[in-house]
Amino acid sequence: MNRKIVLTLLIVTGTIAALFAATGRSTVFRSGSTHASAPGVIPRLDTTPAPGQAAVAHLAQVVDGQPWSITSFTNDRGQLCGGEKIPQAAADGGGQGLSCWQPQTMFDASPLVYQVGAVLISPTAGYNVWVWGIVSPKVARVALQLANCTILSLPLDTSHVFFHVFGTGAIRANIGPWKLIGYDAAGRTIATAPTQLRAIALPAAPKNCS
Repeated sequence: MNRKIVLTLLIVTGTIAALFAATGRSTVFRSGSTHASAPGVIPRLDTTPAPGQAAVAHLAQVVDGQPWSITSFTNDRGQLCGGEKIPQAAADGGGQGLSCWQPQTMFDASPLVYQVGAVLISPTAGYNVWVWGIVSPKVARVALQLANCTILSLPLDTSHVFFHVFGTGAIRANIGPWKLIGYDAAGRTIATAPTQLRAIALPAAPKNCS
């Protein structure tokens, strides 16, 4: 089957762009510390790893029987690039998301650089939803507040990457991401960020969370 490659370009916090390669665009939604490029601005995304640099897989996990992971590398412009690898079982055939940042400025706006996404697995199964990102050294721990008020701690790997995928059953049960929280080494909250996606029906706002 011939794969249709779709490129979506965004300017990302800290500079540069984001890309998604898949068989279609209608069932994948993404948001986070990104904003649409200004009219007429098409930032260049350099997907070539720097000499001697290999792509690294982070935080591999199996959700609903399908493999997920984050891929990262340093490109030949010195930018840090990373993104989610969506399983081929997705309705559009899966693909690789990718964003690139300037390491010197990527945390200027926030110590949390993150993205939230959803992909339709099938019309009957519904959506998988993911949250992934990279934190500055100021952040010692990351957690998600879920729509049922639960606080879910997310592991950080040695590259300060976090990643969590919600199964279709969790989303149907209204148990999904609501807010991302970053804590310092003393346990104090130093940053928060919304993790809702307006493009699809995701969990409603928590009620009476402390």
